[in-house]
Amino acid sequence: MKIVIIGGGAGGASTAARLRRLDEFAEIVLVDKADSISQATCGIPYHIGEVIKDRDRMVVVEAESFAELLNVDVQIRMEVIAIDPQKRLLTVLDHKKNHKKKITYDKLVLSPGASPVYPPIPGVDNASVFTLNNLEQMDRITQYINDHNCKNAVVIGGGFIGLEAADNLKIRGIKTSLIEASSQVMAPLDPEMASFLHQHIHSHQINLLLNNKVIEICDDHIVLENGKKIDADLVILAIGAKPQTQLAEQAGLRIGESGGIYVNRGLLSTVDNIYVLGDAVESVDQIYNNKAVIQLAGPAHKQATIVASNILGGHEKYHSMQATSIVKVFDMTAATTGYSEKQLRAQNIAYKKSYSDIPAHASFYPESFPLTIKLLFSPNSGKILGAQIVGVRGVDKRIDVIASVIQLKGTIFDMAEMELAYAPPYSSAKDPINIAGMVARNMLRDGYQVVFWDELDFHVQDEAVVIDVRTPDEFELNHIDGAINIPLEKLRASMKQLDKNKKYILCCQQGKKSYFAWRIMSQHGFKHVFSLSGGLKIYFSAISPALQQESYQENKLAVSNGNRMQNETIDENILFIDAVGLSCPGPIMKLNKEIRSIEQGHKLRVSASDPGFVNDISVWCKKTGHILEACDTNSAVTTVVIQKAS
Repeated sequence: MKIVIIGGGAGGASTAARLRRLDEFAEIVLVDKADSISQATCGIPYHIGEVIKDRDRMVVVEAESFAELLNVDVQIRMEVIAIDPQKRLLTVLDHKKNHKKKITYDKLVLSPGASPVYPPIPGVDNASVFTLNNLEQMDRITQYINDHNCKNAVVIGGGFIGLEAADNLKIRGIKTSLIEASSQVMAPLDPEMASFLHQHIHSHQINLLLNNKVIEICDDHIVLENGKKIDADLVILAIGAKPQTQLAEQAGLRIGESGGIYVNRGLLSTVDNIYVLGDAVESVDQIYNNKAVIQLAGPAHKQATIVASNILGGHEKYHSMQATSIVKVFDMTAATTGYSEKQLRAQNIAYKKSYSDIPAHASFYPESFPLTIKLLFSPNSGKILGAQIVGVRGVDKRIDVIASVIQLKGTIFDMAEMELAYAPPYSSAKDPINIAGMVARNMLRDGYQVVFWDELDFHVQDEAVVIDVRTPDEFELNHIDGAINIPLEKLRASMKQLDKNKKYILCCQQGKKSYFAWRIMSQHGFKHVFSLSGGLKIYFSAISPALQQESYQENKLAVSNGNRMQNETIDENILFIDAVGLSCPGPIMKLNKEIRSIEQGHKLRVSASDPGFVNDISVWCKKTGHILEACDTNSAVTTVVIQKAS
């Protein structure tokens, strides 16, 4: 049997390798128009940022080694330009010799991948404009940066690739602007979860411009729809990729409703003997069997195993996908699996949601960073429909656990009861997975009543009373307009002054204290009492994008490099405050207390891990009159130097 595979990326190369392991005698031909196969395309931004320094590591295996090891006929720089399914014949353009030839096949595997989207704007073909779809483009970018000593870069598109590109250009010391046409980065996230990334991106001095479109690319700048010009020696296009379906369409293969190539569960197309996998294939989602194109390496590798088996007589099925994905954004990580709330609403699917803000590991162990978890689940059975997590550490572990629960058709009750590994450096006795499951379980089983960040204003307009159960000092730092402050410790003694016929919204920073307060009030006969799910952390982050931009502008002049911060430690009058592991406003509260103990003109150096600290400290200094002398955000811990004013 002669098997020809078109495309030497993740799916194609894996198919060839699996075929050879299953059949020592099959004739296997792998054809690719690129200069190499098995490219580590997911690592391209990191090589540009010199995180991956060795260029050779960007090729997982050389074509010659692959061919020799697996006895596969690897033909690179060969582009298939036509398929004749009746004759089982391919027309191939040999780019090395610049002539055409024919290749026959018994079974054909299409793994064409996806191609970058080029917007129809003037200047998109300038020499300074690049995409990140292959190693050839990567080499051109690194060469261009070196040859032109690039100082300013613009990344167009705030998806996975755009975020990684902005991160790595900043690592190289290039001043970077990130332009996104929609209201948020990373479209798979819901807006309130993306808002944490917006804060973090601003804190790293990236000029993030949302709701903006580029209308022209010039030699040294780009022009936005509002007329604003931004300096740009280098432009990276990262606005998405579309399935390469031209060959499939020409050969008569059916294109699915999602724009990908239609296949059955065995990944066989509508044309006999032609299988399809990877970025160009239409998949069915895990939860509601909806059609989608998922451009991720993980599914492509799994599909390769199935295709290889079925070509050789197997009957394996690719059951579904759930789009589990993760991205590094400077020191933060964002991950998602299953459906987002936006998708559930668009498809009119009933759901409930919950938020949890939990330390990734025991809070008493150093560098305990918070995880914000959003869980979406069925209002009847508790079946998990999707999840999103944003944090610094431990995000990957938790999203993988939830993805596994979804694949096994598990529920929030399963999450609450899971036995997971615990030691202080890694988790807590009740893992964040358990806590998230328990919060959701309280809503379904115990009647725990909540309102969400996007509902609060409507309840206030309906004459609901907001009770902030934090301490007076926390309340003074920031609170919802019109809220009254009754600390949790004094709530029982204050209930005689409250009207049981009124509606009350309880809030705190993260939602834990307000949950305790809800328990107390509901057991004292209050029927119309609700807790603000996720607390003020999510509320203020989600509703204040303009303030985030303003804070970024204020911080720009205060932010210094690592050397400036190191020099500050020489000052004998400096007081060190370790607020790592405290959730905001914890670091501000600690600073507020300690600054009273030092004299005017003396300084404090504060280290904090809460993502909101870099914005909060700017507002606090402006409010109190103290001087923000330096701010270092080059790691997951933000360190600032404050000089005490009068």
